Amino acid sequence: MNKMCNIILLVVAMLGGQVTAAQGVVIHRQGWFDGKVSEPVALAEGTARLDIEGLQPGLHSFTMRVQDNQGAWSSPLTQFFVVPSSVDKAHEIVRAEAWLDGKFAQRQSLPQAHAEIDVMSLTPGLHTLTMRVQDNNGLWSGNMTQYFVVPYQTQEPAEIARCVGWVDGNVKQRQTLNPHQAIIDVTGLSVGIHLFTAVAQDTRGRWSSPLSQYFLIPLEQHSGVTVDQCMYWFNDSVQNTQYAALDSVCGIVDLDISHLVQGEHTLWWRVRDTKGAWSEPFKQTFTITMSEYLLGDVNNDGNVDIADVNIIINVMLGRDQASNYGHRCYVTDDETVDIADINAVINIMLGK
Repeated sequence: MNKMCNIILLVVAMLGGQVTAAQGVVIHRQGWFDGKVSEPVALAEGTARLDIEGLQPGLHSFTMRVQDNQGAWSSPLTQFFVVPSSVDKAHEIVRAEAWLDGKFAQRQSLPQAHAEIDVMSLTPGLHTLTMRVQDNNGLWSGNMTQYFVVPYQTQEPAEIARCVGWVDGNVKQRQTLNPHQAIIDVTGLSVGIHLFTAVAQDTRGRWSSPLSQYFLIPLEQHSGVTVDQCMYWFNDSVQNTQYAALDSVCGIVDLDISHLVQGEHTLWWRVRDTKGAWSEPFKQTFTITMSEYLLGDVNNDGNVDIADVNIIINVMLGRDQASNYGHRCYVTDDETVDIADINAVINIMLGK
């Protein structure tokens, strides 16, 4: 297409008028594009049509000057203008492609109608899908990115293969329990409130979240007094007193703390002997924390995350002491803090 541009030589006329008034008659007119003085364009008198065929779409400039009959040139005057794009309007998407996790070199071409992306090889966790399209002019769109999560896939049902439990957060003294009927040894525990925690492992090696239960030993096991009932309440809520029959075999009481918030509380209790006489009240103060014990939660913040992995690494390198975290560094069954504990925490994070 022959592109021509009409230049209304108002400026040329003004220049010519100035030259004529000052010195003489305009005999020569000259201009150039985009500051290229070495490529001048001769201009006819009046209105000139300029060929802009070779100019790219975008902003350009045209500079003009005139010469009088005595050989004197005027000062140049510049005008800016825009050459619009001659590309036809896009009306069709002709190509689409996408890639996962920023791997542009491994991008896949997608059908224009219904696209499916193969994610079978992705590991469980957070991933990204980026996509772009190309129109019928060959121009690509901007990249569009979407985050998504690949969940842990369970291939087959699992059964409980093992169960362990411990008292008062003492993981190092945990006991192996019968998964179907758990009995834990409470010999040697003092009178008062205690916390029992248990976790189970399935046949694929995955550990469950911990399950905790508070219980009360109301009286010394060898006190010589036979008791058959216990009453207890929390803080000053005597009106919410609860009663529990005492088993002559174990003599402990499961406590319901579901209505208590995190923080410090006081447990009050009394026991009744077989003659119907109640003892004086006993009391003990205890604290409910965010996480009494969450397997893998080394820093006890209620989450199992990369911060817990970093603590185990620092303990292994000698930068930190395991004693600063109680027994929470010992995630596996052995008595050392090592790479097995790191792997265990990562598996818990991934839901394995």
